[in-house]
Amino acid sequence: MSLEYKGPTHVPALVPVEAAEEMQLKIACEQCNARFAVIGSAFFCPKCGHSSAVRVFNDALTKIEAKVEHLDRVVGAVAEVDKDAAELTRRSLLESAMSDAVVAFQRVMEELYLVQPNAAAKIKPNTFQRLDDGSDLWRTVGARAYADVLCESELARLRVYFQRRHLLAHREGIVDDHYIERTGDTRYALGQRIIVRPEHVVELAALVRKLVGA
Repeated sequence: MSLEYKGPTHVPALVPVEAAEEMQLKIACEQCNARFAVIGSAFFCPKCGHSSAVRVFNDALTKIEAKVEHLDRVVGAVAEVDKDAAELTRRSLLESAMSDAVVAFQRVMEELYLVQPNAAAKIKPNTFQRLDDGSDLWRTVGARAYADVLCESELARLRVYFQRRHLLAHREGIVDDHYIERTGDTRYALGQRIIVRPEHVVELAALVRKLVGA
């Protein structure tokens, strides 16, 4: 057995004991009504095995939208202590919200696809973070392509958001040739850092919700 890790060396702070309860998600299974609690996300009921992937996805988007809704209040509280830290907090919350939306989309699409009768036994990692690949995969099981659900402008905006999330995850938000080539976004020049605004996160959540619903 071997293990290799590639990524940042940042070590996150431990969650304080008093905050642990807030991190716990309490769930009631829609199928058998069993009640259980998890840290993070859980798709399958430990009693009957029912998948709650769509509900977990919707819960994730609700939390993301709540984060944006209360952004000014949180940033304002931090600004009373440190204005520089307040701006960093705003940026961090919005960027993490964008990342969370893409990850939630990836996870729910995997679960919904793999239960299809004629689904492939195995798919490449993060297939649904690549919009063209994910759309093509759904067509192989007789579902609609993304272009049949979203209009051209919506799909173009979604592509931009997914590529911006990719920059945040892999290039600390710095624009490269790959980003400009894939999105056609000329508002940024090479080497600039992207800016995530509240309306970007809200639109991203709406678009992935529309695709999952279809």
